[in-house]
Amino acid sequence: MKKRLGSAFLFCGLFITLFSTSSWAGRNCAEVTISPEKTVVAFDGAMRLQSWLNQRPEIQVAALARRGQNLDDYGVKYSHVAFLVKESDGQWRTYHELNKCQSDSSNLFMQGLPEFFADDLLNQEIAIAVFNADVSAKLMTVLHDNSKRFAMHQSKYSAVAYPFGTKYQNSDGWIIETFLAAVSPIALSDREQVQSMLKVLKYEPSILKVGALKRLGGRMFTANVAFDDHPSELRWSDQITTHTGDSLMRFFNAYASSQVTCQASKLGDHICELDVKSLK
Repeated sequence: MKKRLGSAFLFCGLFITLFSTSSWAGRNCAEVTISPEKTVVAFDGAMRLQSWLNQRPEIQVAALARRGQNLDDYGVKYSHVAFLVKESDGQWRTYHELNKCQSDSSNLFMQGLPEFFADDLLNQEIAIAVFNADVSAKLMTVLHDNSKRFAMHQSKYSAVAYPFGTKYQNSDGWIIETFLAAVSPIALSDREQVQSMLKVLKYEPSILKVGALKRLGGRMFTANVAFDDHPSELRWSDQITTHTGDSLMRFFNAYASSQVTCQASKLGDHICELDVKSLK
């Protein structure tokens, strides 16, 4: 354990963000305090996952889903997805969109694995979709180019953004739109075109049963939740349609490579689910 943690703290110098603004996934920054115990758990989880990844040289780019909050009441397990990239220097980094301190805006960030796990997660259960060499190369081209990386980003944020609208975007929306723009054989130049293609591909977002009181409370008291972009017929039937980690992983299953060392997931037979704390 001491050896693992000693190595883990070497990661401190690898924390990289595209912007200096502190950001936590949908939480109020004033309320965020990470205990030393949680810091140790985050570093240890990062080291365990890095070791697991380093034993699999075929992995260059993957989609990595985490449990940032408990969504069991809505039938959703994973709340947030990031692109996981093995960089040319051998380091693993995540690229994702994060909400700024429970505000109505977001930005894109590049982080190391310890920072990814340090976001006060529900637990260390994750899901991974590993992409083949061709898809990985296309995604790297986009993620390593500043203008391409931001092409599908909408800074106006809502945690429950409607998947087929452009008024808002949630973190998972940037992931799936950037992915499809990168891998589509047809050039997709804006968010409307990408969302139209998602419909053609029969992408199925998650449907959350959210009553009127929860909708009203979210809009009145939380800047990062808005429902006014959802079609009225769905909103007033208490059906909120949005991107989640679960819906993204189900979509990515068709693009992911089989992982023989992982048990097949309910999200797809090419999706690997792991409890990081159990990794050796």
